[in-house]
Amino acid sequence: MASDKNQLDTVEEATGEPEADDKARFDEREQSRTAKRTAGMVDEQDGERRPIGVLLMIGLLTVPLVFGWLLLRPGYANSTRILVLVYALLGPALVFIASFDRRPIVTYDPVTTIPGNM
Repeated sequence: MASDKNQLDTVEEATGEPEADDKARFDEREQSRTAKRTAGMVDEQDGERRPIGVLLMIGLLTVPLVFGWLLLRPGYANSTRILVLVYALLGPALVFIASFDRRPIVTYDPVTTIPGNM
């Protein structure tokens, strides 16, 4: 975007006025970028980041394993992707760890155990 403005400045310096064709192309590019930003699309040239909307945030907090796939689209920061992955794997990891029963297994066989002979 800055290079486009610099190009217009050099045309203005050389002729005193921007050429109509250059100005029209510049306006088209600006309108295209504005439309992409409004639609949530990323202009790779500018290196802009896509914001996480409210609905996506709610989805990521409630069902991160499902909505995390949406972060694989271009424009989301890698740090955001990693954070959601860790958050998504935290629940299953806690369930897995909690599934281990730390108490010793005590078996009671009523046939071989005679009450009173313990």
